[in-house]
Amino acid sequence: MIRTSVICCAFATALPLGAWAQESVTEPGATDQPAETPTAPTVPTAPSGTDETVPPIAPETPAPPVAPQLKPPPADATVEAPKPSLPEPPVVAPAPTETRIDGGEPALAGAKTLAQPEEEHLDEFVKLGLVDLLNVDIVTAGFFPTNIRNTPNYTVSVTDEQWRYSTARNIKELLDIYVPGVQMTEHFWTGALIGARGVSVDNNAKTLVLLDGQTMNMRRHFGVNSELNLPLMGDLERMETVHGPNAIVHGGGAINGVVNLIPKDAHQHPGLKMRSEMGFADQLVLAEATYGLPYGKENSLLLYAGVVASRGFEPNELEWNEADLQTLKQAGVTIRTREYALPSAKVAAYWRHGGLSFQAQALRIFDSANDAVAPFWFASADPYDHGWYRGMILVRPQYELKFNPNTSLTVSLDGQWHDFALYNKSFQKHNETEDPHGMARGGREKFYALKAVFRTTQIPNNSLAVGAQAGYRNMDDGKLFFDSDPTFGFEDGEIAWWDLSLFAEDIFEITKQFTVSAGARLDHTSYGKFLVRDIGAAINHPEMTDEDVELKPNVESTDISPRVAAVFSITENHVLKLSYGRGFRLPDAAYFGHMIKNNYIFDNNLDVEVPGAPDLGNSKSELSAELMDSIEFNSMNSFLENKLSLDLSAYYNMYHNLLSWNGYMFVNMPDTFGSVGGEVIGRAEPSQGILFSLSYGYSRPTQFTDDSYALMGSLVNADISDPANPSLKGKEWICYSGHQVKSNFTWQLLANRFFWHANFRMYSGVDVHEEAGQSEAFGANVVILNTALTYKVNPQIGLKLNFQNLTANETPSATSLNFMASNGHNGIDQRLIYLSLSGRI
Repeated sequence: MIRTSVICCAFATALPLGAWAQESVTEPGATDQPAETPTAPTVPTAPSGTDETVPPIAPETPAPPVAPQLKPPPADATVEAPKPSLPEPPVVAPAPTETRIDGGEPALAGAKTLAQPEEEHLDEFVKLGLVDLLNVDIVTAGFFPTNIRNTPNYTVSVTDEQWRYSTARNIKELLDIYVPGVQMTEHFWTGALIGARGVSVDNNAKTLVLLDGQTMNMRRHFGVNSELNLPLMGDLERMETVHGPNAIVHGGGAINGVVNLIPKDAHQHPGLKMRSEMGFADQLVLAEATYGLPYGKENSLLLYAGVVASRGFEPNELEWNEADLQTLKQAGVTIRTREYALPSAKVAAYWRHGGLSFQAQALRIFDSANDAVAPFWFASADPYDHGWYRGMILVRPQYELKFNPNTSLTVSLDGQWHDFALYNKSFQKHNETEDPHGMARGGREKFYALKAVFRTTQIPNNSLAVGAQAGYRNMDDGKLFFDSDPTFGFEDGEIAWWDLSLFAEDIFEITKQFTVSAGARLDHTSYGKFLVRDIGAAINHPEMTDEDVELKPNVESTDISPRVAAVFSITENHVLKLSYGRGFRLPDAAYFGHMIKNNYIFDNNLDVEVPGAPDLGNSKSELSAELMDSIEFNSMNSFLENKLSLDLSAYYNMYHNLLSWNGYMFVNMPDTFGSVGGEVIGRAEPSQGILFSLSYGYSRPTQFTDDSYALMGSLVNADISDPANPSLKGKEWICYSGHQVKSNFTWQLLANRFFWHANFRMYSGVDVHEEAGQSEAFGANVVILNTALTYKVNPQIGLKLNFQNLTANETPSATSLNFMASNGHNGIDQRLIYLSLSGRI
């Protein structure tokens, strides 16, 4: 209580400080000039030539042409240059002078507007009005930086300037708040799941998460999970998301979308920046620092370090979860959610010197988001108070050799080391171990890859990219790189494989208004060892613990991923897009591990039945790559001189050989099924300093057959309540809301010192069947309202209050595995408050 009072008093005391800031600030629109004196020659305009007035963005930026209807100033008139930190009065918009259909600005065009003189920092958010959002360049969707209007598939870019004032605190919340067609759901063990356009399964392996193009996904199992919850984002400049398959650029796993995290550059973020945050309900403490050192015209170094710890809080005893919570309490388990049992940390470095660049990131996460689940694989019936440990190091040196301004060769070396384990805070008590973290089950993974991409625009009207990649991946069960080895392995074995990829794509400009791109990627995988040690322990038969079992499934796999797209610009502000693409994903190592165990069970005639399983036996068991074909149409439109935009998307996705859990093991789904839907996204900037967006998304399943329900009962409704009416089967998703509404509102006041942000989300209730053990709580609509208040004391210091879940929504988000309840996956009927302080030196 004392600490809270001190912080609140500090915030209240800071409010009057604006009166003695470094320089006086007036309201937008104020001027000392006569009304008839034009100011256009001294004021740069937004990139597309609108009437939006922004501060000077660079000394070399040329002044826009004066509109014909403006009179020149009198000969004896004196035109004063505007003060650098003050917004200028609006001027009549000049006619557009250039078309950005072919990419326009460099890849970091949006970020470069931040490289301002020190006194301009109070105006940073003004530089990201709607016109900036409509003209950002995307580096994720293809081999060349492309204007967001022209990328295949619908693309969203969310910048540091946007989330700095929003309520988003991690990647999970960024995706949920800003990306139409995405719903963040939960796995009852591992936490955050990315649901995209209807498909939300039991892991994140169908969506690639990248760090500036470098894959962060594990291939042991789960893809990414804890990384999405980590509230340490101070090293990131923006997040780009691309719907649909993107395998031609990023390879296997890019089957249902790509999320690319772009790091900051020291030229845009020089000096030392620090931020601290305190969470009241979950007793969170966070600190992070970023240091940028630019040297020379193109050379820079950026360093980052952050740490977070949280004790979490005990949720209320919700009626639908009462039995589970009582059972855990009686067993002596401390029930907490939003907890980091041990401090979690992240460090990163990004260096660029000429054509040479280097990036490295290390994570060490102890995420107890779902710590109240009783792991069924232990012999003891007692529940364990547990969480997930995630360790990761990513390293990528890269060199770009420029033969001329139009032709280059980029060579990169990718190195990754991953740890993934389940730890138990009460593990020492049950197993008499000296392990300080109580590592129970887990494993590790390493990956190395060499990649080369040749790009040229030397051929008239063509942008051609050709490349190749060779990689090696190896998994070890029961071992860790960055912590003591766990007592047991986790879901896989000693597995290795080699990858070879060849890819090419050409973008052909038929006319200035019509562009067509076409390309393909070939991926060949050759599997090595598949070994599960101590098979008896792995299948809970301790009498067989001395045996190792090896399985050689289909030893090679070749997959081809084509993509064709067309972009037609009716005008600069009205663009139509049509694209077709294919994505693929090979089975994760854990899938083969489960198959090895089940092969052993069947070969030894153990009394176990596996519904829906294929023919078992070491010579017959195979798992195929799952595929997704997508057709997508987009219409992107802007009006009123880029003060209003309306985007439309429609898609039809077909999934083949989908890998699913049948209760005992992972198998390929026998049939093809589809997902159909679309999104409508509107944005408006009614006046300078006010930005509003509203989106609606719809999705439903299609083409399900009776043979699919035995394997996909956790994906679509199976009409358990009315078996006599099979026509209702497969009409709704049960892990994803068919109707979604998202809205964001940002308002800057007091001459850009005060920012108010609010976001609203509504997800329709999902189809539930109590007869199948599914809780009726999931059938209610999810309604979330958040708001944040930010005050800039001066250009160096800022304060922010973040209020989440103002509606005290207690409806849990949909999840896989028939809505199994857990402590980390309940409706949080509490309002969460976070206070943060940021500073710059």
